[in-house]
Amino acid sequence: MAREMGYLRDSVSIMSRYSRCKRKWSGHLRKSRKTIEDAIGQAPANGKVIIFGAGLGYDLPLRQLTSHFSQVVLVDLVHTLPIKAKTLFSKKVELAVRDVTESLTNISEGRDEIYEPKGFLEDKQVGLVISLNLLSQLASLPVSFLEKHYGISENQADLISKRIIQAHLRYLQKFDANVCLVTDIERQVKGSDGKQIAKFSALHDVQIPWNGNTWLWEIAPLGEEDAQYSVTNKVLGISNITNASWIGVNG
Repeated sequence: MAREMGYLRDSVSIMSRYSRCKRKWSGHLRKSRKTIEDAIGQAPANGKVIIFGAGLGYDLPLRQLTSHFSQVVLVDLVHTLPIKAKTLFSKKVELAVRDVTESLTNISEGRDEIYEPKGFLEDKQVGLVISLNLLSQLASLPVSFLEKHYGISENQADLISKRIIQAHLRYLQKFDANVCLVTDIERQVKGSDGKQIAKFSALHDVQIPWNGNTWLWEIAPLGEEDAQYSVTNKVLGISNITNASWIGVNG
């Protein structure tokens, strides 16, 4: 199912882009790691940390994670060679193959029923949960699959995307543990002259309810996707959503 929906192809594509854009991505990866390091400092020692969207590990401070926690669970649908190589000799690290949305089986059968995820919620050993550069990506491949194989409309695709994103945010709030969130929230398209030509929500207009630090990530420099434009993401990093101020209440 993961292969059919394009998850393996997507991982390989990210590896290739990283090799071409390493310098442009360095600031974003450093700030993502810093957000996680701040989260580690607020979490109880030992216990377990769950990382949703472990990906290729470029944005993970693995040494700090394995030093602080007794078990580090890296959750993704596809674990490629870079992350396997980084964790090969660490007895503390578990590579868990898991559908974070818990809805992909429905989607693969053409059903748009989106479940409320429940995985790890009953695990009392979990001291920190990290959703890492994942939220905006959760819906993209499932919705593309539904568009291609089941002909859903643009409006249906947008509604399903919203529901998947909202379900993940509700899921994070259910954990009886510290929760760290790193996600892109906005995409900016700039022309070859550097001037912005478009700006839109990376989360289908779903609003993150907490304040945090923001930074820019030039994910596709000029010429990467097209010679006429570049794409920059605005990223939000929150080390602990429990302690973060609420938008509309304190900011």
